[in-house]
This record gives sequence, C-alpha cells and structure tokens, in this order.
Amino acid sequence: MASVGMSSLMTSLNGVAYSSSTRASLQHSITARSTNNLDSSQKLKSDLRPIHGSDILKLPFTTHHSHNYRRVKCHKMQTKCSSSETNHDADPRPSKSGSPSIRLINRRATMVASFGALAFGSCSCCEAVLAAEDWSYGGPSGPPTWTGTCATGAKQSPIDVNMRKITLGQATLGELVFDYKPSTPTFTNPGHGTMEVDFPEGINKLRLKGRELNLVQFHFHTPSEHAYDGLRFPMEAHLVHQDAASKAFAVVGIMLDATPKAKPNEALAAALQYSPLKKGKPPLTVPKDLRVTPASLLPSATQNNIRRYVHYSGSLTTPPCQESVDWILLETPLTVSTNEVVEFLKFVGNDQTLALNARPIQPVNGRPISQGP
Repeated sequence: MASVGMSSLMTSLNGVAYSSSTRASLQHSITARSTNNLDSSQKLKSDLRPIHGSDILKLPFTTHHSHNYRRVKCHKMQTKCSSSETNHDADPRPSKSGSPSIRLINRRATMVASFGALAFGSCSCCEAVLAAEDWSYGGPSGPPTWTGTCATGAKQSPIDVNMRKITLGQATLGELVFDYKPSTPTFTNPGHGTMEVDFPEGINKLRLKGRELNLVQFHFHTPSEHAYDGLRFPMEAHLVHQDAASKAFAVVGIMLDATPKAKPNEALAAALQYSPLKKGKPPLTVPKDLRVTPASLLPSATQNNIRRYVHYSGSLTTPPCQESVDWILLETPLTVSTNEVVEFLKFVGNDQTLALNARPIQPVNGRPISQGP
C-alpha cells in the first residue's frame, strides 16, 4: 500500500462524474476523519482537483512501514531503505484515547516512484529489502520494482480506456448473465492493503457466451485502477471469476463513485466490518445468519436487463501479473457513500493513516478494446 500526503490523496481520488458538491463532501469527510485525532498544529489542508490516470505515477508515496529508516549509500547517492527492524506486530488500531500513532500519519517520502525505481534498482541493500518485503504499492518494493511478467509483459493491466476509440458492439463475450445468490463468505486479509471476500465454489456464477465461470472472490482498490478517458474513480471493485475447466480468469470491474447521500452498500459494508485488519490474523466472528449478495456490487441494468461493458485481454494487476485475464469493465458506475470510501482508505492504511492500493496505468500496446453486448 502507499501512504500519501493529504493533498496528493485528495487529488488521486477524483472521479469521472464528480459534481462540485461531491468533491466538497469527500474532501470534508477525509479531512474531518484525518484531523479528529490530530492536534491543531498537525491539521492538514487538502485539495481535490482533476487528475489524469497517469498522474498516479507522480504521487509521492512511502511504504506502510515508513517510520523506521536507515540511511545507506547507493552508487554515491544517499537514499532511504525501509528497515527490516520495523515492528510488524505493533497494534495498528487507535488507542483507547482515540489517538493513532502520529508517526505514520501524513509522512511523505523523499522520492517519487520513478526516482525510487532508479535508486533502488542499483542498491544492493535494497535488493535484500525487496526480497524480504515481497511487493507493495509504494517505496522500495513498489510497482516500478515489480519483476517478471509485471515488467516484461505486453498485455498488462490496468489500462486507460479511450471510450472514443473502442469498437462498438464487437465484444465476443455476449450478454453478461450474473447468477448470484446470497451466501456466507469468508473474510480474509491477504496483505497488500486490501481484503478478500471469498465464496464457496459453485454458488455464484457468471455466464458468458458458451462459458460458465465461478465467482471466487471480490476485493477493492482505491483509487480505481482502470481509467476512463484518462480519469479515475474513487474506488474499483473486482469480482474475480474462474473457468473451472481452463482455470482462466475473468474479472468484472465496477467503478465506484461516491456521494454523501448514498445508502451503505451491503457487500462493501460487510467487507469493512468483518475483514481482519492485519494479514495472518484469524477471521473475525461472523454471525451465522450473515448473507452477502455479490449482486449488490452491480450497477442497475437497463430495462432490457443489459449491462454494457468494455472488454479487453489483460493481466492480474498484482504480482505475478499473469496475462490470462478477460477484463470486463462495466460502463455504468455504482454509487457508494463517501464514508465507505474513507473507511476503505483507513483499512488500506491499517486504520492509522489513509492509503492507496492501485497499480499505475499500463500501456495498451495496440490491444483491441471492444464494447458489448
């Protein structure tokens, strides 16, 4: 995950369909929740302005474990590597007094992503840090340092969809048929700043032309990983499906817009309430009668029960970034409450700060992008 300064965070949350009132509401919600636990000298100003999809690459960021650095020399350059001595088991939740650890709030990194990739790519100590920390959305193990297919693949995701250049009505997947039922999922924290809501096999299905896929899980990113015409939404939901025979993935991406008047979304609210805050922690106690309907993440269909979508061939957006994914991006966004967006930002930041968990936009490389049904 990448913790960012307040101004950068607000900038990155801009969506396609924001009205001035929505911008003001989201800005107010984030500022209020972030300053409740700070004294007057630490209160921050925030600014929300339009952002192009590629601008996420320019945000200054730091890894979650940013409070404990050691200085090293890398080819005559001094930089910072995250220390392996960081206490990973420290309780990230606020104390009873309501004051979180100030050390992790609004700390800015000294480098942007591109500079970090250059410095850490030639730093032997940082290579050890990379191996130890696996991967993250910021710092020495952030996206510029991801290796393998993530770095060399020609069909990587996410992408910026140019809605004016897509091929109309040529998607080969046909009409989307969602056969989702209320069911009891398992809430897990796989790390890297998000939660997974896992479903038993065979209960929830997506039917495409000649194919039937099982819903494996859903999870969220902030801001949206995909962009439409250069603009990103506050969040994006990924409904991950897998073909039982070929094991290939089809991920349905739903852009989440925000308004203060929206009712709580059933699926997002359950994920926020019951997902463990830290990786490896046991699941929280879930009521036996809890049922979650994945369909609550789907925007309303048309009168003909059709949901228009954009389709392209891409990859997983996290390492190992394997290129075996049919991406199905619904054109109509789903509206959630600004409070839920802020709560997810807090979840990504382990409840200590507001953080992001989106991969930068990847090149299209001439891939066909079609629209259906």
